[in-house]
Amino acid sequence: MKKALQVAMFSLFTVIGFNAQANEHHHETMSEAQ
Repeated sequence: MKKALQVAMFSLFTVIGFNAQANEHHHETMSEAQ
């Protein structure tokens, strides 16, 4: 059970990190377009 919790937390942080990079990249693209 504890292992499952660690995997869930790792997946959660991975998704958050990926979304942060995607949003930052999208923001840079929008800035260049203007």
